[in-house]
Order: sequence, then structure tokens, then C-alpha cells
Amino acid sequence: MKTMKKILMSTDFSELSSAAVEYTKSLTARYRAKLFVIHVIDDLPALPMHTTDLTSDRVVEDAQLRAKKELKTFIASRLKGLKGVTQVVRMGEPDKEIVGFANKQKVDLIVLATHGRTGLAHALLGSVAEKVVRHSTVPVLTIKPANMQ
Repeated sequence: MKTMKKILMSTDFSELSSAAVEYTKSLTARYRAKLFVIHVIDDLPALPMHTTDLTSDRVVEDAQLRAKKELKTFIASRLKGLKGVTQVVRMGEPDKEIVGFANKQKVDLIVLATHGRTGLAHALLGSVAEKVVRHSTVPVLTIKPANMQ
């Protein structure tokens, strides 16, 4: 069996994306792997009301700061007990950022939850998980949330 030294888990902070947490915790502990948790900002708020500085640089910086804070909270609450978790915030198309980061860091496994979209919603919105599976050069473990099974 292949040893996993680096694992990448993606989250969009939704309850559905949390389905991957237990699998990630188990695999990380079993293999004593380094864990990266990534969140990709794929759209910016049109009118951030909490700032009067509406320059594009300020909006981007504000979005990144909020995402980093939320990711830190996510890791502290959902991944308790795991040491050395590295938080990663990127901006762009989620599938491309996830695959690009995985390649750059030479991770051994990507873990992410599916949102279980089908039909028209899937056709219109696409699937980040599907695109990651299609374009990744490393194994991808997709987790379907329990309420979707």
C-alpha cells in the first residue's frame, strides 16, 4: 500500500463540504501525513458594506482576510487534535487552484466532498469535484455527504 506523506483537503465552509473532515482526519492520523486545508475564493462580493474603501485591491485583501479567519476557525473546530495543519487560501477557479496547489506541493491525495448536484444544477454550475478528478495527476477521494446518499 502506498504511503501518504501529504494530504490536501478542500473546503468551501459549507456543511456539505464538511463531509470530508472525518475521512481526512482518519487518513492524516493513520499515515501521519502533513495536512493542507485549502479554501479557494472564487467570487468577490459586489459591494462590501463593511468597508468604505471600494478599490479592487482593498476588496481582494478584505476577502482574503475573511477567508483566512474563517479557515482558521474551521481548522480549530473541525480538525481538533491534528498538529501542523497548514491553511491555504487561494483566489481563482477552485478546481484549477486545488489541482495546481496539489501539483506544486506534490501531495499524495486530495480529499473533497461533492455537493451531490445532478441534472440542470450540475449542468449549469458544473462540479468542482468532477473537474478536480478529471485534471488531477494524483488520486482524489470524493466524499458524498450522508444526507445525499
